[in-house]
Amino acid sequence: MPITQWDIFIPYTAQDIEAFTSAGADGAVVQRIRLERDRQSLYTADIFLYHRRLHRRMVWQFITLDIRDGELHLNLPAPFQHVNGAWQELIAHALINALQAVHANPEAAHGVILNV
Repeated sequence: MPITQWDIFIPYTAQDIEAFTSAGADGAVVQRIRLERDRQSLYTADIFLYHRRLHRRMVWQFITLDIRDGELHLNLPAPFQHVNGAWQELIAHALINALQAVHANPEAAHGVILNV
């Protein structure tokens, strides 16, 4: 598992993440997204998730967003890189919607918190 510069700041163990993600992405909702401008990436995002079946929250932090060759690239910290396609799709869809909201409101270009 590659190590990113942000891994040491992730407050969850591998077991925490496995317990949350093994319940399936279909029970999870994105409650809030925080986007901040970043010097090394387009944005750094924090995704606030709530899992309905588990009645538990988790924040996926330090996701970096970049646009390369006209496509959105997400870089997840190492503890989140093992998640299956349904989780990746949930996160990617939420971030695309967030970027569209920022694009529609240029005053939010330096950062925004979106309640979904």
